[in-house]
Amino acid sequence: MRRIKIFFGILLLSLFTLVAYANDEIPISLDEERVRAELDLLFPATEPAYEIIDITNIVNNIAAVFVNPYFRDCPNVIFFKYDHDAKDYKRVFEGLCIGIQDGPSDKTDLHTLGLAIDMLIQNLDTYDLKSASVQEVMEIGNNHGFIVIPYQNFLHLHPANVEYFTIDKTGYHDFAVKLIGSAYEEFYPKDTCVMFDTPNLVKTHFDYVDGQYVVMGETDNNQLWIVIFEGVDNENRYLVNKTIVVDSVKEAIEE
Repeated sequence: MRRIKIFFGILLLSLFTLVAYANDEIPISLDEERVRAELDLLFPATEPAYEIIDITNIVNNIAAVFVNPYFRDCPNVIFFKYDHDAKDYKRVFEGLCIGIQDGPSDKTDLHTLGLAIDMLIQNLDTYDLKSASVQEVMEIGNNHGFIVIPYQNFLHLHPANVEYFTIDKTGYHDFAVKLIGSAYEEFYPKDTCVMFDTPNLVKTHFDYVDGQYVVMGETDNNQLWIVIFEGVDNENRYLVNKTIVVDSVKEAIEE
């Protein structure tokens, strides 16, 4: 009799689980066709503009897409959040750009095509993605067809394709000093992105651990970047409570 009760208990639990999934459906996988349809509107209208490295499984309602873009100042990590009401994925406005190198890569610099500018905000020395000044310029720029990317000491702007994005590069000067050396402090200009080229990604990982999303990327110039965030805001624009940790692969292994 006890075995029968246990069996029915397990059966009821299984039925409850199925009902729960029916009410809050398991998100469908993010397929490559869906991703390319979005990225083709995001990156400069040139073919090819990017190479897809990995489309991750959905992790707690978010999937990450790792790419090697063929243009500078484009994200190499793009997030898609599943909308249960729309039963579809929606791209998150903020992407990531993992890696810094001080030598020229094979990526096209839009400045050399006359399609980008770097600008300063008056009376502002360091920039914060969420500051009122940066948000105001971003809104104006987007309304006039420009992507706006805040660096630590300036803003980068280039024409949008169809869709818009931003990348939080407000810590990149400090990251460059840590990863590459004091030359960034002593010799390189702080008010232009000329010395902030982007390496390729060679290893990637995306997970959800202890209530936080974890992104890991290793670059072809031996840098290890770890980005941790708690989620995405209600407007599907920005990563919440984001932390970026950078190191050389060698230093990370030794630690």
